[in-house]
Amino acid sequence: MLLSSCDILRYPDISGFGASSSPAGADASSVSESRELIEFPVEIEEISSSSALSGSGSLAERMAGRGIFEIGEDGAPHLLTIFTNYSCDYCEEFMRSMMPRLESDFIAGGKLRVRFVIVPLNKYPNSALEASSLLCAAALDKGLAIHEKMLGSGLRNRQSLSALAKAIGLPAGQFTACLDAKETKNLLAEQQEFINELGMTLIPAFFLDGEKKTGLPSYPDLRGWIRERIAR
Repeated sequence: MLLSSCDILRYPDISGFGASSSPAGADASSVSESRELIEFPVEIEEISSSSALSGSGSLAERMAGRGIFEIGEDGAPHLLTIFTNYSCDYCEEFMRSMMPRLESDFIAGGKLRVRFVIVPLNKYPNSALEASSLLCAAALDKGLAIHEKMLGSGLRNRQSLSALAKAIGLPAGQFTACLDAKETKNLLAEQQEFINELGMTLIPAFFLDGEKKTGLPSYPDLRGWIRERIAR
């Protein structure tokens, strides 16, 4: 059931949650991407944790292919990729009201991994900076921490994000260097290619093992969708 969604201004609308579709050329393997962990380029190698996980069980976090942030057990058989933006009200509602339930129902039991792709919106000029902040914090094993801080922060410019990074114990110099690094911008460009490849035009949007749905669902609909995939 589609409740609502945030439009990505440079694209036309597409179908809502409950009317799933797979874009041309996109299958389960293309959605899952590579499961190898990222190795950062040599210029920012000193802040990389390319093979380390922080936390354990449902709180484990890592950087997956294309600089995408992933949580959950690495061996979880099902993958949910969430396309979102910190300035989208419906995306925030999903993160606050449904992600904790996903964690208890599926992630904690090792059934589901979840990835977050921050989708740039033309009307929110700090989108790329927010995406860079998540990427750089995750490279320092603080992805979940800054993700939660950004959800609770109304102002997310460079100064406030640097303050958030400091508040969770990130080294200021390394965090700033990562934000400005050419390699970080290249990873964001790769994420944009991924967004374009999958035809994402509304957020929040979801890919579950290659199946696409858009818009904010009710939690029973989302839970039922995941249970159906797990039962196959």
